[in-house]
Amino acid sequence: MEWLAMAAVLLLSCCAVLLRRTLHALTFKTSMASDPGAAWAVLEATVPSWGELVKLARPDGTELGMVYVRGQRSTHLIVYSHGNGGALSSGHGSVYYMQERCKLLARPGVDLLCYDYSGYGPSTGPRSEQRWHDDCRMAFKYGEGELGWARDKIIAVGQSIGTGVTIRHLSLEHGYGGVVLFHPLRSIVRTRVGSVAALLLRWFDLFNTDSWIAGMEGPALVMHAESDRTVPFSHGDYIQRRLQEGGQLFRFVALHVQDPAQAHGGMFNVSPSREQIVLELDTFIQYLRDLEQVHPAVALEASQIERQEREAAQVKSQGKRHGIPVRRMRPGVSKKLEQERDGGRQASGQRGVR
Repeated sequence: MEWLAMAAVLLLSCCAVLLRRTLHALTFKTSMASDPGAAWAVLEATVPSWGELVKLARPDGTELGMVYVRGQRSTHLIVYSHGNGGALSSGHGSVYYMQERCKLLARPGVDLLCYDYSGYGPSTGPRSEQRWHDDCRMAFKYGEGELGWARDKIIAVGQSIGTGVTIRHLSLEHGYGGVVLFHPLRSIVRTRVGSVAALLLRWFDLFNTDSWIAGMEGPALVMHAESDRTVPFSHGDYIQRRLQEGGQLFRFVALHVQDPAQAHGGMFNVSPSREQIVLELDTFIQYLRDLEQVHPAVALEASQIERQEREAAQVKSQGKRHGIPVRRMRPGVSKKLEQERDGGRQASGQRGVR
């Protein structure tokens, strides 16, 4: 009987190793492991027209590649952690889709810092969960240190697996201005199996945001496509409920993308999801600006009215009818907003913009 027990233990150990390696291969895609030198050459040829290239050296000799976009009179910095389906040098022909996504996120009055994970694009080093968490921490540290941004002026934006590194970072480091999560995941295993199986496989799981979300602080905007097959919509719904319980949820947006093949990363490229992403992001950024000077309830009401006005103007420009009525800022709200702002300036002084 002893040999049977030893054989069973050996078999389980082999299965565990095989499972871990399979999960690792599915998560840290080898197809993204391009030649770092060639990837950097692509960035040198394509980025200077809209951004600045940054390369950070690590103590072990590896490097982290980033792109920094300076806005005009910027009030905030966005630190963008992208998904694992591409690198900043990824593209088809003359279209570099990850760069186009960065350009979309570089909103007026906002600086943007985006980076590639270790083993992706120009960033060198091993691909692993801990390594990617370290990459995220380095990017935020660069934004605060070298770029000189105050922590409460930094907006963390995570997409897909990037929500994993973002949520973990914000659960350990507090005081950031806000967070935007595009199709957030609960964990890697949960994107592929049900809850019962996920519990059985929890020791092998990766990017387990379930265990970090409670420690995250700051207002949060969550967007998820209903037809997403890569990260099921139920993940975004779960995350937004957890944030709502903690009083952090600014807004949860269920995006309608007709083609499921475009429902994950492709939602940035197709209408109407692309326009809605821009609308919601601009509204959230304005809310954060107002939040610094007024009471949160006033800022929230003002941002909701502004969003409806932008939405109505967007629909009008497309020549379509829309069910949401056009609402102007009510005199009472506008007056209260100005009073709150004036009071904030007298109390603490007006903060300058960059």
